[in-house]
Amino acid sequence: ARERDVEPPPLELAPLLAGRACAHLFCARLRRDGYAQLALPPDMAALLRQTEAAAAAWFAAPEARKLEEAGAYGPASGTLAGFARGRNREQLELRLVKGGRGRGVYPALRGGDAAEPALTPLAERSMATLDRV
Repeated sequence: ARERDVEPPPLELAPLLAGRACAHLFCARLRRDGYAQLALPPDMAALLRQTEAAAAAWFAAPEARKLEEAGAYGPASGTLAGFARGRNREQLELRLVKGGRGRGVYPALRGGDAAEPALTPLAERSMATLDRV
């Protein structure tokens, strides 16, 4: 088998975040393959699974509610954000806001009860965590 046919194991993200010397392996994989698989620490993996579940619940809502909460996709404060429905997909663009009074997510979505976890705080935590990467 050729070398590229054998998938290398994922790189551990924790040492990369700590600035360890293994960053050269990450860069080498990006140059060679155009991507690098990462093994997430358990707490980060759990946060992303929770965020995906909350997003799935949000997308299951009626379209009118999604438009009311997120607004139509378009320019907002120098960036693009909001909800859009295409022919074959739906899209929600959230932005991590930094500055002024701290962090937040724009647009901030309502929702969140026992049946539907709040997407906004989970998205904010996920985006802030991934922003460090």
